[in-house]
Amino acid sequence: MVPIGICDLPHASTAGMATTAKLWSRLSAAQAKKTTPRVVNSSQGARLTIGGKDYLNFCSSHYLGFAEEPRLKQAAQKAIEVHGLGTGYRTLSGTHQLHVDLEAAIAKFKGTEAAVCFTSAYAANASAVQTLLGKEDIVVSDQLNHASIIDAVKVAGVQNKFRYDHSDMGDLEKQLKAANELQKTPKKNGEHPLILVITDGVFSMDGDLAKLPKIVELAKKYDALTMVDDAHGEGVLGAVRVRVRLGLGRGSARCALTLRLTLRLTPTLTLSLSLSLSLSLRLTLSLRLRLSLSLSLTLSRCGRPGGRQPLRAGGRGRHRDR
Repeated sequence: MVPIGICDLPHASTAGMATTAKLWSRLSAAQAKKTTPRVVNSSQGARLTIGGKDYLNFCSSHYLGFAEEPRLKQAAQKAIEVHGLGTGYRTLSGTHQLHVDLEAAIAKFKGTEAAVCFTSAYAANASAVQTLLGKEDIVVSDQLNHASIIDAVKVAGVQNKFRYDHSDMGDLEKQLKAANELQKTPKKNGEHPLILVITDGVFSMDGDLAKLPKIVELAKKYDALTMVDDAHGEGVLGAVRVRVRLGLGRGSARCALTLRLTLRLTPTLTLSLSLSLSLSLRLTLSLRLRLSLSLSLTLSRCGRPGGRQPLRAGGRGRHRDR
């Protein structure tokens, strides 16, 4: 069977053919002006190889270096040998043991009851908002939230939306007061609307931090929940963690103390201090002390020139990297 195009159909109108011809004309003109993309020849890391030249990479979300981490490469290779090249779509093929193991590890790391993984942050935000809210519920969103948050609210069909000026806690409280008044009007099912405050943890365009303690305080004050998209902060900004392990065995005692301190000096400057102390006792006493101090400078990523870009009425203006 030979496929036919719209121009080959016997009843295609002259106007329709003219419109189609204009489209092809515009496409041909665009093709003549096309630019050839620069092709990356290396893995995604702090540096890239493009056309045989070495470049610094300032347009990647691989903050933690996972793309080049040798242990992850080995783990991926091992998993491929055992499970093949993929687990299939979870919604179609079902939950795989790899899903269960990954989510258990993430929940342990986050200190939460459970975790669920999605193929992208876009999908995660869309699913979270649709699960928590109905169309008659209420969203209060930072003006410079990531595009995936804006689109998630749209997909959920939430009708009552409030935006507050970026990181302006006074304006947030003003919008929460308005949302709280609206909350007094019951939904069609008789229940009162749920208010959800949504914010980025680290704003991806400017690298500044959400004022989470104050946001949570205000949310509780006005009977609202807080949802944080921390895609650009997880593993980059941390807190104090202390781990103590003590192991006893026959004729020996071991003690290991690991202290890891991350001090956030400014939104772009982090001081990391790690102290490791291990003590082992068998026939003799040996003491080993190791102190290491590292200073790391994290530069905020910038998008298009001009700094912050206000969110337009249509919900655009934020970059889409997820």
